[in-house]
Amino acid sequence: MGHGLFITSMLSGRPRHHRFRSTRHEARESNMRRVAALIAGLVLCSFVNAQDHPFSFEFEEIAENVWVGVRPDSPRFPVMGNTMFVISDEGVVVFDGGGTSMMADQVIEKVRSLTTVPVTHVIISHWHGDHDFGVHRFAEEFSNVQFIAHRFTRDVMNSSRITYIDRSKQYIEKNREMFETAVATGKRPDGSEVSKSDQKVYALILEDVDLIDAEIQRARVTPPNVVMDDELIIKSGERVIELRHLGHANTAGDIVMWLPDERIVATGDIVVLPTPYAFNVPPRAWAETLRNVKRLDYKILVPGHGPIQRDTSYIDLVIEAADSIADQRDAMLAEGMSTEDIEAALDFSAFEDRFIRGDSYLQDYYDSYFERPFRAAAIKALTGEPMVAIERPEITPFDDDRWKIEATKSEQLSHLGQSALKLQGGSAILADTEIRNGIVEFDIAVSGERGFAGLMFRVQDTKNFEHFYIRPHQSGKPDANQYTPQFNGVSAWQLYHGPEFGAPVEYRFDEWMHVKVIYAGSRADVYIDSDEPVLRVNNLKRDETPGSIGVNAADFAPAYFANVKVSALANAYELPSTGPSSEEIPAERVMSWQVSEPFAQEILDAVIKLEEKVRNSQQWTHAKAEASGILNLASVPMQEVGENTRFARLLIHSDQRQSKLLSFGYSDAAKVFVNGVLQYSGDNTYMSRDYRYLGTIGLFDAVVLPLEAGENEILIAVSEAFGGWGVMAEFADLEGIEIQ
Repeated sequence: MGHGLFITSMLSGRPRHHRFRSTRHEARESNMRRVAALIAGLVLCSFVNAQDHPFSFEFEEIAENVWVGVRPDSPRFPVMGNTMFVISDEGVVVFDGGGTSMMADQVIEKVRSLTTVPVTHVIISHWHGDHDFGVHRFAEEFSNVQFIAHRFTRDVMNSSRITYIDRSKQYIEKNREMFETAVATGKRPDGSEVSKSDQKVYALILEDVDLIDAEIQRARVTPPNVVMDDELIIKSGERVIELRHLGHANTAGDIVMWLPDERIVATGDIVVLPTPYAFNVPPRAWAETLRNVKRLDYKILVPGHGPIQRDTSYIDLVIEAADSIADQRDAMLAEGMSTEDIEAALDFSAFEDRFIRGDSYLQDYYDSYFERPFRAAAIKALTGEPMVAIERPEITPFDDDRWKIEATKSEQLSHLGQSALKLQGGSAILADTEIRNGIVEFDIAVSGERGFAGLMFRVQDTKNFEHFYIRPHQSGKPDANQYTPQFNGVSAWQLYHGPEFGAPVEYRFDEWMHVKVIYAGSRADVYIDSDEPVLRVNNLKRDETPGSIGVNAADFAPAYFANVKVSALANAYELPSTGPSSEEIPAERVMSWQVSEPFAQEILDAVIKLEEKVRNSQQWTHAKAEASGILNLASVPMQEVGENTRFARLLIHSDQRQSKLLSFGYSDAAKVFVNGVLQYSGDNTYMSRDYRYLGTIGLFDAVVLPLEAGENEILIAVSEAFGGWGVMAEFADLEGIEIQ
């Protein structure tokens, strides 16, 4: 069964006790010849219950509409947790939905084979990735899934501790040669002997190596969007599902799922078979937590790993072991022994045989998952320090030399009792901070006057960054704040408007407000004096290139900033999506354009017919519109920045001479030429059509295109004033035409 911890997967968040990387490259070719001959025989006799691959579940219905997926052979590399899900007439609640994407996909497939109702909740029992690195798949397949975890679990996921997932992506690359050498020669690259048991383990890893590597690469950290402390009750149809935090066990944030009607409990790694996990587990607290589980008077216990339990015999054994180690430690401490001597003297002999039952393979597993880490944890628990420390970001004061401040007016001062930066007409950028995914927190104070102040992130330079800012003068209104990208110095709020990009928030004036922005991948959550996001941005427009962070204020009313904190998140961190996109893109919508280099708007003044040399001298770049149909012209690569007009070109084949209606939108001014002849000229700039007009983009204008039989060239010259440089278009119908 399984494998020993000496090669424990970094994917599970637990350390590997030996790290090897062969330097004997000259031996690789001969090793591989021997590997091929050895692998078949070794794997065939290697493990009881070995499956076709390590990411499989065996599903069983343990009560009506209560299903458990057990990962067979729980010690097998890489260790992966069990799952449980409950079906009601309103939805499906999943507990620990899969340590890999493949495992989550199996749960999704099983759910869909049993019911048409969606998954509504995914419970994350604790922060270890072998239970949840695949649960992002539920957000991709179902709409508005609630991911629920303990507050401590959320805090660990939002810390640098979880960045081990990024390092784990090199696991196979770093260790493949060691596995090959060990299987082929019976020795590790350092010359040490490899036992037959270890050879079997390594052979099975090599059998699965490409699959393991692929699943490691797909792993994602999915933080909860709902947090709990002691208890949370889910009512799903007629079902009542209780989530409880029963105490510190495997982590400080373990939660169990309790079904009171069926008397079924899923424990996560509070209970693990065939031997317990005891990394950073305080003995007294663990024993009490296990007693709390037992007090539920369950009929069925679903452990974090290993087979389902239908009595208390195993949990009684673990309680006995935890109590014994705590008692021994405290007695030796009372006798004045040093902690180092106590750690070495702790006696596990009363439990070793009861856990491993004479299985030589389980000896390694027991030593590495239970006895060795529990010795260390028993001593660590005496310190009073957290068993797992979460690194808290420090404030970066504005007198730190890393802040690069460029503004019309800036001043470091005391404001409303805080050391602050007063900023107007510029920015303060924290240099030497390259972050792809991160959390930025700061305090901001503003008056109710007109102003635009906020956060810059993934900053490449002062003209290229992601931007979130508040509009104090719009407090409480739908556009009280704004997310927009900035490309080549062009902000794009006129392109990106509405509830996806801003939210109504009531601001407090001349007081400190706390802002937190979590950004990861293509999403960002914004908190303003709140425990829940006031704005969820599901589609950040720039790429994920790491960059610095900064704060800025436009040249209107000043803003005051204080207490800036920055945390880097794992590259594999991914905020849950709101579900699969339901928007269907009409076939008539223009999704592909050719874009010219920028030129001066004045070139087209009074032009009715374009000269051939103007049309033929353009250099074209292919560009794809977003799903909305908007093409942000500032984001299309350009050789030089400075001019404000670009052609957006369509080539259309028409089967006859005919007219076609084209609805289109633009920011800020446009001229439409068909085969070189001007057909439309318009202005959509801010306040151009009404004193309240914002100049936002939409399919607000239309033009009739006179098409010739054969090839036609449509040129839309779009000029930017401020607030966004974009174009979008949609035909009334495509009958008789083809967009090239």
